[in-house]
Amino acid sequence: MYKRLGIGLLASAGFSASSFAALVNASFEEPAIAAGTYAGVTIPGWHSSSGSQGVFHLPYAGLWAGAAPDGVQIGYSYTAVMAQQSTDVIGVGTHTLSAYGGRRGDAFSSSFTMEMWAGGTESAGSVTGGTLLASVVYNQ
Repeated sequence: MYKRLGIGLLASAGFSASSFAALVNASFEEPAIAAGTYAGVTIPGWHSSSGSQGVFHLPYAGLWAGAAPDGVQIGYSYTAVMAQQSTDVIGVGTHTLSAYGGRRGDAFSSSFTMEMWAGGTESAGSVTGGTLLASVVYNQ
């Protein structure tokens, strides 16, 4: 099973929200929640399939001891596919997508796949049409 996931996507999922292709809520700062808490919510700007997702405000005792790579929150997904489509047009050349992934402190682990697409349509966390430019599997 593939999971497209942005854990703490850098300004992110993780994706570097550069001047080329801006992402909405790239570092998962919305919805803003209290320090040391988790909210199982639909993450604004991100579309997903069925499954559990939400945001952690770090640090979170017992699970996430470190700091978020950008801002103070990270996105979290369990069995959900998460995706975002930018309407920005990017030029020909090399573009970098960065992501931060980590293992929970309670030893639960999982793997995820991060993909970059050109064209196509995103719906419910999956892309149809378009061209898959790169795919990386992170085994934790």
